[in-house]
Amino acid sequence: MGDLNPQIVAKIQRSRLSRLEGASAPMPVTLYSPEAKRLFARFFDSVQANYRHMMMRAKHQFPADVTRTVKDVLAGEVNLARAIVQHGLQQALQLAATQVVDAAPHYPDLPLDLTAHVYVAFGTQFLDLLREVDRWMVVHDALAARGVMAGAATQRDKRAIKRLVKQIARRIRRWKDERDAVQTAEQHARWPSDLRRDARLMRLNIQDEATCEIEPVGTVTRHPDKAQGGQGWSDIEGA
Repeated sequence: MGDLNPQIVAKIQRSRLSRLEGASAPMPVTLYSPEAKRLFARFFDSVQANYRHMMMRAKHQFPADVTRTVKDVLAGEVNLARAIVQHGLQQALQLAATQVVDAAPHYPDLPLDLTAHVYVAFGTQFLDLLREVDRWMVVHDALAARGVMAGAATQRDKRAIKRLVKQIARRIRRWKDERDAVQTAEQHARWPSDLRRDARLMRLNIQDEATCEIEPVGTVTRHPDKAQGGQGWSDIEGA
């Protein structure tokens, strides 16, 4: 047996929200992959704490349309990330069906059963994203373990998926820190700075030419001659 699960539980117990007073909605979650466990422990509570702190202060400091825009943009980012993850997951499941890979991989640690405490509505959306990421990791690990997908390509795609989660968490942290620093009318007019900048560009009809840095997940090197069977995906939550 591995020792990851005790480390994850200890990290969650030390988090800010584990000691936060206030009502929460308990939601059961089971995580299988080491990557999803680490993402949950590192970001789930901190994202909620930063989001809650930011929005509770902002609603007393900014017009309703500003806070509503912030909520909509963050919700849109989570939905986009989920769409990218789901697209890659469906591609991987199709490949698994083609190559008769129908069993989950073995991990040193057992699946981790947790109760996620949701304090803000955004926490539910973020939790759903982490669940999708966990499924993505499990299916891709199974394909890589059977030799159907190249290990280097799997690791590259894993980094891209984890980067999606980290980008959302870091944006919330950056906006919270910006809001904490707002003291003057000039600073008030710039929060959040990147949203206001984008709004000015739109008013000037400047085309945003930035491209997504995440490649379509699922474009991998395949070895079609390495097909194996197994016991089935039914034991994986949501599969």
